[in-house]
Amino acid sequence: MLRESVLLYFACTIILILLGLTITLGGVGDIGNSLVAAGISGIVMYWVTYIQKRRSVEDEQLLKKFKDFGIVDIYPRRLVKRELDALFPKRAKKHWDALGFSLAMFYGDMQDGTLEKVAKKVKVRLLVVHPESPYCKQRDYEEDFLEGTTKNEVIKLTKFIKNLNSSNIEIRWYKSIPTTSITMIDDKETVVGPYLVGWEHRNTYSTRLKKGVLFDYYRDHFNKIWNDPKLSCEPEYDRFGIR
Repeated sequence: MLRESVLLYFACTIILILLGLTITLGGVGDIGNSLVAAGISGIVMYWVTYIQKRRSVEDEQLLKKFKDFGIVDIYPRRLVKRELDALFPKRAKKHWDALGFSLAMFYGDMQDGTLEKVAKKVKVRLLVVHPESPYCKQRDYEEDFLEGTTKNEVIKLTKFIKNLNSSNIEIRWYKSIPTTSITMIDDKETVVGPYLVGWEHRNTYSTRLKKGVLFDYYRDHFNKIWNDPKLSCEPEYDRFGIR
């Protein structure tokens, strides 16, 4: 039915144009030119409307896909402390998880007592790369850090967590391939960001996700690393002199 209506519309506008041309050739230029102009305008207006409608449909489909996948926002960098505080610690009800190479920014942000306050009401799980992982040296090179920087940051954070001596805060060292950073609360919201060669992690874009397809991917990714002894382990405090 829609196709028939479109064909009828174009047939009428073409007839209008032909009629206008005929009248013009017959010597009645004003009327003929007006009819030709009206017919051409009709075709142009339909085409413009069609394009706008098509774009609107594509935009709606894209927005629906974003919604289905749980994409809420995209940031040009990692979250700064003010944004982190607004999104996560104060809103966590059950648990707060974080995964990164060394979580150096996290360590710096938590020096004001935020972590201890959060741990009084929720479980906190932290995953950082194993200090002896070959990825430590590799990431130092990729971010143009001095060799040993990532390893030292991991040990520093681990010592900090140990000295807090909170039963609600756990830290593990992972051995899996580092691909992303994750900050997640409960089973409802997370901010994730990739590790890219030549970019300091703090300057790399991040994506905020609510419960949805992508959220489930990252939640499962974290849990698999945390629960699999081949992918993560408890810190080796004595071996690395962590007191």
